[in-house]
Amino acid sequence: MKFGLGISMSREVNSDLVVNTSNDLEDFFEAKNYGAKIKHISIGFICVSPDFEPFFKVKKPKYVKSKKSKGLDGLEYTLENALMYDCKIDFELYQNSDDLGRKKLIAEGVLNTTKEVFEKKKIKDFNEVEFINDLESFFKERGYLE
Repeated sequence: MKFGLGISMSREVNSDLVVNTSNDLEDFFEAKNYGAKIKHISIGFICVSPDFEPFFKVKKPKYVKSKKSKGLDGLEYTLENALMYDCKIDFELYQNSDDLGRKKLIAEGVLNTTKEVFEKKKIKDFNEVEFINDLESFFKERGYLE
């Protein structure tokens, strides 16, 4: 399964930790399969200063069965069986935390948002319980959560 974080952060925020987490999540989920109905999960990770809040609203979760699009490079790609949703982290909390605190905010934000999405959006032929358990295990094994 493909998994990634689409990162929207204010420039005064160091995004290295989020980028590294996204890369690690992508590697972790690459060989996993939870069912035919979701092959790609993309989470819009938002952490912006109060001045930019109005421009970065959390969007409703969206399931895409099949969609063809052109990228910025002009190449066409197909998005199939994809679930997309947003996770917003409090800017001040993130800025005022050390790396361990930031890891916890990332993990709690992604995990709690994911649980909320799957409580509201039931998708047949997708093992959401196993997926959420794996997501939680990922964060615990790497010290983001206890």
